[in-house]
This record gives sequence, C-alpha cells and structure tokens, in this order.
Amino acid sequence: MTDISLIPRDRFVEFADTLEKDERLRENWTTEQLREINRIAEVERARKDRMAQILHDLNGVKDGESSADVLKVRDLTYPLDAIASKARHATSEFYKEELKKLAPEKRIEKRGITAVVAKVTKRLNARGLDDIERTLLALPAVYEFLLISALDDQKVKDDDDQGLFDAVLRSVITKPRRYLLNEILGNVLDAQNIKLEKDELIALRDLAFGRGVALRVGTVRDDVLKLIGDGQHMGTLRLYVDRYAQGGEIDEALFTEGVRREMARYLYARGVRIKDKQGFDGGKYDEHFALAYDHATRVAQGNDDPVDVARTKGGVSDWDFTIRRISQSERPIVRAQAIRAAGALYTTFVEGEQMHVFDIADSLLTEWHRGELDIPDGETASLLNRYEILMRDRPTEEERQMHYKRVFNIGEAEMLSGTVVNEAFPGLWDNLMYEVTRYIDKTERYYTEEKMISRTAMYQAIQDLQYNLSEYMTGSAPKKTTEMYRSLEEALDIIGSEDVLNHMGGRRKTITAVIERMGRTSLGVAIPATSLVTVAERGNDIFHFIADFAPENVADDEFQRFLDACKACIVSQAALEPRGEETEYTDAPPSDRYENGSDYGNGGRSSNGYAGAGRNGYKNGNGSSNGNGSRRMAGVGGRSSNGGGGGNFDDWDS
Repeated sequence: MTDISLIPRDRFVEFADTLEKDERLRENWTTEQLREINRIAEVERARKDRMAQILHDLNGVKDGESSADVLKVRDLTYPLDAIASKARHATSEFYKEELKKLAPEKRIEKRGITAVVAKVTKRLNARGLDDIERTLLALPAVYEFLLISALDDQKVKDDDDQGLFDAVLRSVITKPRRYLLNEILGNVLDAQNIKLEKDELIALRDLAFGRGVALRVGTVRDDVLKLIGDGQHMGTLRLYVDRYAQGGEIDEALFTEGVRREMARYLYARGVRIKDKQGFDGGKYDEHFALAYDHATRVAQGNDDPVDVARTKGGVSDWDFTIRRISQSERPIVRAQAIRAAGALYTTFVEGEQMHVFDIADSLLTEWHRGELDIPDGETASLLNRYEILMRDRPTEEERQMHYKRVFNIGEAEMLSGTVVNEAFPGLWDNLMYEVTRYIDKTERYYTEEKMISRTAMYQAIQDLQYNLSEYMTGSAPKKTTEMYRSLEEALDIIGSEDVLNHMGGRRKTITAVIERMGRTSLGVAIPATSLVTVAERGNDIFHFIADFAPENVADDEFQRFLDACKACIVSQAALEPRGEETEYTDAPPSDRYENGSDYGNGGRSSNGYAGAGRNGYKNGNGSSNGNGSRRMAGVGGRSSNGGGGGNFDDWDS
C-alpha cells in the first residue's frame, strides 16, 4: 500500500488515468485511496480546464498560492467587482504559494529591513498608481514577493529604498499584472461558457495587457466581452501581420505597434480571412497585406483623409474620431540649465541689490581710496584693486536691472526697443507659493496613511514655471548672469576678507555683521542680512528643484527639501514685512492677491503659521539713496524716504 501524499499534485490526473487502465496497479491501493485519488484527479482536471489556467500556461506560469504579511500598500478606495475580487484572491493565493517555496531567511521579516520597506511603502502610498497596480500592491503576498525579487534577482541593495521602489514599480506591471488579468479574463470566459482557440486567446491576453480592465462594480464583464470581441475579430489577423512583418520584404523595424494594429483593423474591415495557411506562406495574400501596410503607414502619418483615400483603389478611411492633442505632441522644451541660470540671477538680485552687497563693496572701495580703510597691501588690497579694474568690464547697474526686468519683471528699468518682458512670471511664482502653502496646510490638517493629499495643482504650477523660464531665460541673459554673479562673488570676497572682518565685523566677525554695520554707517539703511541670505539661498534651491523636476520621478526626500525651502523663503519674506501690514489668510485665488498683497507669497499669513511674502518687503521699496556718498540708486522699488531699503522678490508691481 502506498501513501497518496507522495503523489505530486500536478500528476494526479495522469496517475488516475493510469490506474483506470492497469488493474494490477489498482490492487496496490485500498478502495478509499482509489476514491480519494479519483476525487483529487477530478478537481485537478476541472482546474486545468479553466480558461484562466490555459492563459497562465500560455505565459509559462503554473497556478498556485502565496503567504506572509508585510507592510501594506494603501488599497483602492472603491469596492471591486465580484469578478475582479475573485481574480485578485486567486492572485494573492498564487503568490502566497510562491513565498512558501522560499527559504525562511529570504522572507522580509527575517532580513531586518522593515524600516527600509516602510520607506518604500510610504512612497508607494504617495504615488499615483494605476488601479490594477494599486490593487496588486495592496496584496501583502504580491508586495513581499516583488521586494524579495528585487533584492535577490535584481540585486538591489537592502538599504536602497529608491532602488527597491523603482524595482517594485517595474515588476508589478509584468508578471503580477498579467496573472491578475488572466484570472479576470478566465473568470468571464468560464462564466459565459466561451471557448477560444489558442491564437484568439493570445490576442485577447495581449489586448487586455495593453488596455487593462476596469475593476469597478458592474464594469468588468462588459470590458472583457468587448476585449473578447476585438480579440476574436483581429487576433488571428494580427498574428499573420506579425508573420508578414517577419517576411523581410519590408524592414521589420517599420512595423510599429500602431502600424501592426491598424493593418489588422484594415484587413478585418475588408473581410480578409486567412483560411489557407500554406497559401499565406506562398504569397497568396501578399496584395491584401501590402495594401494594409500602405493604409496603416498613412494613418500613422495622419493621411487618412477620405478624399485621399478615395483615390486609392480599395482604400478605407477608418478614423475613430480621436483628436490630435497638441498639449501632448508639442510639450514645451524644458531647459534645465536656463532655469538654474535664472536661480543664479535671482540670488544675484537678492544678495547684490536687496542686501546691498554691490553698494557695500563700492563703499569699501571709496573708503580705501580715502584712506579711511587702511589696507596698504596684502590680499584684501589686491581684491579691492582687482574689483575696481574689472568693474569697467562688468555689467553696469542699469544692465543688471534690465535683466531683472526682462526675466522676472522686477523694477522699472528701461528696456531695449522690442524687448519682451516676462510679464507672466510674477503670477506664476505667486501661484506656486500659493499651492505650496495650500499643500502644507492640507497635509498638516488631513494627512493620514490612508488619505493622501494631491500634489497635482502644485506640480502643474512647477511645470508652468519650467516652461516660462525656459522661454525667457534666453539670449544674453545666461552669459550676463555669469558675469553678474562673478562680480557678486568678488564683492563678497572683499566683504569677507580678514582685514574687512577685523575692521568692520564687530565681535561676530561675519559677512552678515559687516553688511548690517555698513548698511547703517555707510548707506543709512537697516539691512536684515540673515533673512535675506535665507531668501537668496533657499530661493536658489527652489529654482534648482524646478529645473530638475519630472512629475513621474520625484523622490520623497527631494520633495521634502523643496517644501522646506519654500517654507523658509515664505517665513523669511514675512520677517521682512512690517507687522502692521500683515493680512489674514484667505482661500482667495491668486488673481485676487496681486494688488492688495494678501494671502500666500504676497503678504498674507496662512492658518498654519507660514507667513506670505509682502508686496514690498520694506514698506518704502528696496532702494536707497543717502547723503554719505553711496552712488547706487534705487534697486527696484525707488528711493526710500526714511533710508530703509530692500523690497522683496514678490514686489512685482513696484
């Protein structure tokens, strides 16, 4: 007598058939064992006859199950259709079985990387996933299997959360997606008692994999039946199109996916049916396929006008009335280097003009010539001498103001005839600060692991700035920005030199201390250097994030640094605004904020404590002119009647 448990599950049908034919072999088993063997064989026979299993076998995948509970990805918010729910359960069971086959030390809980996986899970929760991807990753078994595969098969390091995140996204759209879709298709085929040939099944499988299937209640059956219809009608023809492409008469590389699909549609519309396979190999249908190729290539080029088609014998116009989307085909080019240059120009404006670095360097040069700054030789003397010599070749104040005006629409500089000013930038920048503040506020109020806050509006605001700056940071602006920033660096080298720090730096002996002291004593203005340094440096970080931004590839740590930079800028801008001019936060759209200086980024204060930037960081503008010999005129806001200067970056209307 033999133990039934020793019989492999996938051999029961074959073994039962052998017992049926061999009476002597049956004598080795009891009646109860024979009954159990036949029962299991019937179950396996029914399982193998399921259409879903046939589809799995086409992929080289065996039906099975899976295990383990790892950190869960947020599931879909709507209930699944019963057909989809059944298919999802089968997928979960399959991957549970796959996990059971692994050695215990391979499992995530044994690897000691829970913290890393938690980061991956958090990023997946924040990701805008396709419904099929999300419903799969919400299955712990599928998620764990993909993580293990990334670690063992793709050799991702166990501390590389970015690598694991990317690997999971790449993998979930292949085998798990195909398995779930096969189950859905099989469930509908079985329920409708539909039997398809192998060629038709392959066409159906590929159509479903490409198009996907809706998962909501009441949608699955109709979706699949439509796919079945398309697959039956064109599946066989599509296979022959592939064979025709491999024939070598036309370069196979020209048979794109769109061309092949359109050829199958054309042949079906003409009523072509391949009944003679040998005749196909002998060229019997070549004329039909040549016409189909000609039609498909014209459609791919947009040349399926009925008037043109009418001039071609047998021509068919098969437009499904899908419009051309200019927004997708003609996306503006993002010039990252130009946007970084705009960031450098922004820093030059804040530090050079608002923080008066250029003015202070000029004042130090004047005091050096008067003998009040007694530095006869050494490095500082060389810096001052070099600064004076190169000053003649550097962009003048008027030229700098012209570039600020053209790129950012700051100030009232006179422009060259025909120059187009970037009038849209102030509103776009203001809108970005508005969306950032809204996002921060919503996140602090409502964020949970189950309820994510949409970034769509903020991402759109970033992209709008990408395209805007790519268009306007052109011509001489990048080259002149380089010259302007080099001049700024030379001025900062003078201010930060040991001799100047010892002479003007007080006890702190820092660059900001020199700037603040020189502002009071030489320029007659109070310069909030610390706040302006924050605005300049963190603002530059914002420009760099905008330059490198791609919505499909935003890492959480980079995004958080971007938010931190925006918050730092907003808070520092608020510190520059006179307290009496603060206005309360409202939900008014950006268009209502430009004139009155309220709300985000323009003078308002949000309910979460992040202050908006005022229309003028200083009440009377950012320029200064005093009686002590400073030759630089008002920056962008005109003269200050009280000597205070330094309007902020949001002073667009001054």
